[in-house]
This record gives sequence, structure tokens and C-alpha cells, in this order.
Amino acid sequence: MSHCEPAKPIPAGQWPLVGREALLEQIGLVLRARQGRGVVLAGGAGAGRSRLAAESVRHLDPVRRVVGTRCGAAHPFSALADLLPAGPTSEDSIRELSTVLRRRRGQDRPVLVVDDAHLLDQGSAALVHRLALQDEVRLVVTVKDDEPAPDAVAALWKDDLLRRLELPPLTRNELAVVLECAYGGQVETRAARRLAAMVEGDLCMLGELVMAGTLSFSEGVWGWQGRPAVNGRVRELISIRFGELDDREWDALAYLAFGAPLEIGTLTRLAGTDVVERLETRGLITACGNAPYAEIVRAMCGNIRARRVKRRLADAADPADALRAAVWRMEGGGPADPALLTEGRRRALAALDVPLAVRLGRAALAAGNGPEEALPATLETQPLRELFLESDRLAAAVLAGDLIVEPVLGEDAEWDLAGAAYCGHQAMLHRLRGEIRRALAWSRDGVRRLPGGPAAFAGLCLGELAYAAALLGDVTTARQALARAYEQRLPAFRGLESSVELAGPWVSAAAGEREAAIQGALTTAEQADEAGLRLFALHDVVRLGAAELAADRLRHLSGAEGGAPAELFASHAAACVNADGGALERVAEGFKTLGLVLYAAEAQAQASRAHRRAGEQRRARAAAASGWSLIRGCQGARTPALAELAAPELTLRQLEIAQLAATGLSNRAIAERLTVSIRTVANHLCGAYERLGVNDRAGLARLLARLDH
Repeated sequence: MSHCEPAKPIPAGQWPLVGREALLEQIGLVLRARQGRGVVLAGGAGAGRSRLAAESVRHLDPVRRVVGTRCGAAHPFSALADLLPAGPTSEDSIRELSTVLRRRRGQDRPVLVVDDAHLLDQGSAALVHRLALQDEVRLVVTVKDDEPAPDAVAALWKDDLLRRLELPPLTRNELAVVLECAYGGQVETRAARRLAAMVEGDLCMLGELVMAGTLSFSEGVWGWQGRPAVNGRVRELISIRFGELDDREWDALAYLAFGAPLEIGTLTRLAGTDVVERLETRGLITACGNAPYAEIVRAMCGNIRARRVKRRLADAADPADALRAAVWRMEGGGPADPALLTEGRRRALAALDVPLAVRLGRAALAAGNGPEEALPATLETQPLRELFLESDRLAAAVLAGDLIVEPVLGEDAEWDLAGAAYCGHQAMLHRLRGEIRRALAWSRDGVRRLPGGPAAFAGLCLGELAYAAALLGDVTTARQALARAYEQRLPAFRGLESSVELAGPWVSAAAGEREAAIQGALTTAEQADEAGLRLFALHDVVRLGAAELAADRLRHLSGAEGGAPAELFASHAAACVNADGGALERVAEGFKTLGLVLYAAEAQAQASRAHRRAGEQRRARAAAASGWSLIRGCQGARTPALAELAAPELTLRQLEIAQLAATGLSNRAIAERLTVSIRTVANHLCGAYERLGVNDRAGLARLLARLDH
């Protein structure tokens, strides 16, 4: 698949204010209140206090802003100097300040934003406190929640003069939204999670890492490319966050960065009690043995310090922690015990980390007594068995009607194939639940982690990408993904990668080739060796509008296979053949109960049509309303059954021709595809225009696009 090179990420100052909507509303209520004095916004480093303050007063007037600084804290009234009258500062200045603020614009109750008020000098702090007492100025004050503030500033909330609001760190999902806005496209789930953990809520640090090029773009996704990009600005921010550190203190943070979680007792032995106490007092280490910005600290360590730190960690390691001890010993240099390296290799394999297992196996061989089977291909075979079993477990759960099941292997695996398998399985489950855009995102994540050329789970990831793209109407992406799936899948994986066969008919359906789609699904069912694939392929025939071709086989399969999905699939087919609207509504309810939301929406659409044909317009409208409510959860899915909800007055042939015309095909092209005359196409198209109240292909496209909403 080809993807256009994206634009560069946008700076942090232009990111959307995600996750702060409730806070903005609270600030607005206080500032708009007749007697509202203002708010104090408290948060950690880089939490976005200044940005939130600026956004909260963006539509107010007049507004003035002052900033507390460490340098200015030593000089009386330095922060407010530009707002004070000329001449020596005196008691009169306190009385005159609010008057001066008003005179700027000639309006009452101006707004004063005081940023970083914890750094105010004592005189400026007293002035701000007096303003709050006088109730003539609205105040928006920001403070860093882990730094002491002048007494006059602390009194603002302790004496209930201003309302204090805490800025919690953004959640992982909120940070993922921020990152996708920053990059202007999809960000790999693993990368978003890793960046969130790395910066610990510090949006300033996150912005610098983004602009430094920490993520790279491929396969339509921004993903992790190795160590974080630590440029001069990132180092500067770390220096600001940590303050001045001597070599021993840096070593202590490095022990935590490479060794966390690390018991405080172990850290004390390695770094010294005095160092640990100083860092703990400054909030740079915690009782649980973690340090802030650990991954950035690792990236900042030079090779010599990193090797020395790892050797000492290996010396101090708990014998039960064989994997980490083996890695520290291998990467720290010096003599190594082959038995330790071999045990580490075994544990790396158990964690599905094939690259690390290979490195440890080779290190054991180099040490003189390692296993001869430490070859990449041999090691991959062992974890692949675990992933095969995972695929079987998930397939069995789905056939039993359990769509709440989640993959348990590969989420955090460093081995890309394990990660690809995890993403592909997530894509399959989300697609079955009707969460089509999430399925598309997971499949792209998986494709990005595939190696070039044929690979395990290529059929799963690329097949799910083709399937999701087809359901969203993106025919180009769907066709490219399907072609790649057939090129890169491995024959040995065909039984585990039914997504490829299931996707094919839906790619045809997305292109308006309904007859080809039905025939493709029937062929898949006939050739399937695996019962689950046969079952879903036959049900796809029902979903595509040809239930009469699959009903008998589904009835036999439901008796042989059992399980809630099989029974519902058979009932769905029978209800369609009999045009039984009530039965279709019951099937829809069954699908909804299982979590098969897209299937439920399609069944309600078919129920609406059946009721309408039976002259039961009221029931038809009710079924259609239920279908529309379900479609909202399907994230833009488009299928032939759902199209009936957008154009309920059309016959199936009119709907088929209308869908093709909406894609821009000419009458001649439609006639050739459906093997009918051009006159027949024109007649059906005119009938569709008349029944739907549109005049052209653009109108059809707009009408059918209602499915996206």
C-alpha cells in the first residue's frame, strides 16, 4: 500500500486542549459569576497550566498577564513592575494597582493572569493577595503543585479567596488523542503508551520529543523507532526538572533508570545513603524505587556510564531475577557466567522476546558454554507455538459466542511478530464487535510491525486491514491490502488466518460487485477446511442479501457446531428467506446480546424492509430506528444491508445500481459489471432518483454517506 508522506508534527502550543473540557467549564463559571474572584490552577511539571489559563481567558477583556520567575524572586515587586505606577513602590501602589488595570481598557473587573505564582517575589505575592481581598480584579493564578509557594500565594486557596482546581495527568487515551492531533494521523498504540509512560504527564516534554523526531512514519502509522530522540531542548528541560545534580546523584538516577523497579535498600548500597536521601527530599525518587523520565535518562547516559551502571546492577541483582541480571551482565561487559546467560535466554523466550533471546544465546556461546540451538529460526519456532495456541483460543471463544475475550500474548512484546499477532487479533475482535475504525487502526499497527516479505500473521493483519477498509468504503486501500495479504501470507498459517478469505467478498462488495461478493463467499465456504471459516463465510452470504443460497447449509452447520453464533446465523438465514420481520428483530437482539453490533444493525435493516413489504409501516419505522441507533456504534461501516436504511424505498436491483453510480461509475460501466443493458441501468437509475428525491450521482453519494453518521 502506498501512503503519502505526512506533514511534520505540529508544535505543542498548537495541540488541542484534550481532557480539560470540564476544567474549562468550571473556570468559566467562576469568572463569569458576579462575585467570582477567580481560580488557582495547580498541576505538575508540564501539565499545561499556562495553556489552560490562557484558553480560559481567551474571550475575556481586558486581560493582563504576569509571570513569576526564579531570577525575579530575589527582586521586590519584579513580577508586577510593568503594571505599577512609575516611581518607588509604596502602600499606595497596592491601592492603585486595580485602578491601573482598569484604566488600560476603561472597564470594570479586569482579569489578571498570574503564571507560576509559586515563583513570585514576596512583594508581588502580597499585591496579588491584596487584589483578591479587594474583589475588584478577577484572578487566574497557576502554581506548580509540588513546589512551595509564598505564604501570600498559598493563602489564596487556604483562606478560600480563590477556588483551587487540580490538573490531573492526562489518561493514556487522552494522550493518544493529543498525539494523533500532533502528528496529523494514526499513532501506533505501543508508541503512544510508551511515550505516555516516558513523560509522566509532562506535555512540555512530550512536545519536545515529538518535534525531535522520536516517532517515524511507515505503513500509514507513526510508530516507535528505537531510543527517544534526546536533543538539546530535551536535555534543557530535564535540567530544569531535576535541578543541579552531581555525578553521584546522576549515577543514582541511572541505577533507577536501568534497574527500576529497584528496592531502596539496593539503591542505597549502590549509590550511598546520603545521595538517596537528597534525591528523595527533592522528589526525584519514590519509595517504590522509580525515578521520573527513566527512559529519557537512559538515553542521556553515555556508553561508559551505562556499562558501569549495568555491571554494578548485575553484581547486586537478586539471583531470582535471572533475566534482568543476564541482560545487565551481557550489556555491562566483562566476564559472564554462561549458565546465567542461558537461563536468561530461556526466560526471554518465555516472554516472547526472540531478539533478546538470540542476543543472550549468542553471548552464552561466546562465553564458552552456550546452547547450540540458539539460532533465530529455532528460537522463533518455540514462541510461534504459543501464538498458534493463542489464535486457537480466541477462535474457540468467538465460536462459543464470547466476544469479550481479549488477546493475552504479545501486547508489550519486543518481538515484532508477537506484536503483529496481538494487533491482528485485536483488529479481528473489534471488527466483529462492529468497531470498524478501531479495527482499522489495530490492523495498521499490526502491518507496521510485519517484516518485509512473507511472514507469520501477515495474512491476519493484512486481511483484517482489507476487511475493515472495505467496510468503510475505502476500496483502494482494501484492494492493496488484500493483494499484499496473498503475497505475504505463509501457507502454514492458512488455518489461523481466515481473515484473508473472509475479506475478499467484502472488498468486492465495497466496489459494488455484489454478485462477485456472493460467489466469493460461497467459494470460500466450499473450500474451507476449518469449520469456523465455513460458518462465517456462509453467514456473509446472508449479510450480502442471498440468504436462500446458504440457509440449508447454515441449518446443518448449526446442529453440528453448536454455539450461540452458529444458531443465530442459521436463524438469520431462515428469517431472511421467509421475510419474517419479527424473527429478524429477534435475531438482531441476539446479535446485540453477543456484542455483534454490526450484525445486529444489518438484521434490523432487513427487518425494516420485511415489515415494509408486509405493509406494516409502523413496525418498519421502529426497526429502522433501532438499526440507526446501532449504526452509531459501528464507526462508519457500510454494507449492502445497511444501505437499505439510507435508501429504504429502492428495490434490491435499484439499490445495487445506485451504490455503483454513487462511486462515480458510468451507466456503461455498470451495465458491463452487472451484465445488463445500458437502458436497464438508466431505467433503474431514474427510478432511484425519483424515489429518493435526488437528481444526480452526487446526490446519491451524499444520501448513502449518511451511514458514516
